[in-house]
Amino acid sequence: YAVWTLCEDSDSTIWVGRVGNGGLDLFNKKTGKFKKYKHDPADINTISNDMVSYIFRDGVNDLWVGTFNNGGLNKLDIRTGKFTRYLSGLSIGKIYRDAADILWFATNGGLFRYDRKTDVFYALANKNSENNITTVDGIVADKEDNLWLSTVTGIYMVTKNRDQVIHYGKESVAPGNNFIFFTPSCFVRQDGEISF
Repeated sequence: YAVWTLCEDSDSTIWVGRVGNGGLDLFNKKTGKFKKYKHDPADINTISNDMVSYIFRDGVNDLWVGTFNNGGLNKLDIRTGKFTRYLSGLSIGKIYRDAADILWFATNGGLFRYDRKTDVFYALANKNSENNITTVDGIVADKEDNLWLSTVTGIYMVTKNRDQVIHYGKESVAPGNNFIFFTPSCFVRQDGEISF
């Protein structure tokens, strides 16, 4: 199965996300051995889908695992090996932690913010109905902590106070752009320029 995403851990291990129903693997660099995590329809404590799109290590014990094919989001408790499922029916493009330690999730249903205290996800509300944020392929922040999103309808900036959404459509980008962004292809260069 093809490797889609990697996440290196601090303890000589690498998390490997595979597509083609490959699931999630934990590779131990010292022993050269893999531990597999696969979906089991009869067990809600397993990963929700074996098409892994993104892996993000959050803190000491939690690993967030996004999936394709509307498989949703999973949080793996590394101590117990059990998964908790979230955002059912959505595909996850990217997971991003901002400067305020808030987790953001790019999905085919928009952008979601995670509230750690309540264990609840909130969709970003765009007050301008003409520019609804739908499928978010990538998310990154600039030096001022404004969030930049690549989507099927263009590029959006969410201001650092998270109170305003600005849309950059075809008039703002290269001619002929049809807004097909590769998930999660966006990054900030050392000079501060953002590439999608």
